[in-house]
Amino acid sequence: MKNSNNFKLFVLSATLVLVGCATPPKPPEPVDSQKASDAAVQKLAADLNAVLNEQAEKLRMFESLSLDIKAQIERLSVIEVKTPLIDRRAQEKQEEAARDAEVQKVVQNTVSKVPTWFLNTEANPDFVYANATESSPDIQLSIDMAMLSGKRQLAQSLGEMVSTRMTDYAGQSTSNDDGAVSKEVERVTKSVIADVQVGGFQREKIEVIANGKSFRTYVRLSYATADLKRIMAKEIQKNEVLNTKVRRTKAFEELEKEIELAKEAKVRNKSRTDTE
Repeated sequence: MKNSNNFKLFVLSATLVLVGCATPPKPPEPVDSQKASDAAVQKLAADLNAVLNEQAEKLRMFESLSLDIKAQIERLSVIEVKTPLIDRRAQEKQEEAARDAEVQKVVQNTVSKVPTWFLNTEANPDFVYANATESSPDIQLSIDMAMLSGKRQLAQSLGEMVSTRMTDYAGQSTSNDDGAVSKEVERVTKSVIADVQVGGFQREKIEVIANGKSFRTYVRLSYATADLKRIMAKEIQKNEVLNTKVRRTKAFEELEKEIELAKEAKVRNKSRTDTE
């Protein structure tokens, strides 16, 4: 019995030893420490949020300032663009006015130099006149151009005279439905005008005036109507159709009389000149 009690004591003692050697479990953290940790995290989040808000406010202020600066730059740019544009338009108007004034000055200067005879041509039944003017930096070219222009005008005037006279001859010689006569009248008219253009004109007057950097030439050409009538009579006599029908008309008789009178006047003028 005693031994049994001793064994129980031995087991109890061993158990107590084993229990004393085991690591005791860690007690749970206190509640106050957890709260402190959560508070620290919240404070850190609040500080970070405050910094972010401050940076965002600075960014908004910077963007607003940038927009103001940009608007100021654009306004200044518009002012700078408009100012030269206004100045340029004003300058263009001034230049245009200066050009107009210069043109008027040149015109007035040119008109003041026009020879009196160029503007006043007396009518003369014995001559057909043509006045012409041309300008060129080359003096000879200005003369040649003026002469050519005068010849064209002279030929046009003489052509109208020939056409009128030939139409009268055709009207007196036959009826209007005679195609052969009309055709020959047209042909003779062209031939007479061609003869006139070849020569026979006289240069009555010429004057060359310096006009700035160029030369302006004024010419007056003339053509004796007696010469024109002789050419017309000659061409009609050469043409078989017109020689047969036109020479019998009163108009052609008047033409021949005019030619004879012109010859007599020419002889008288020559005799008077020789006597003087």
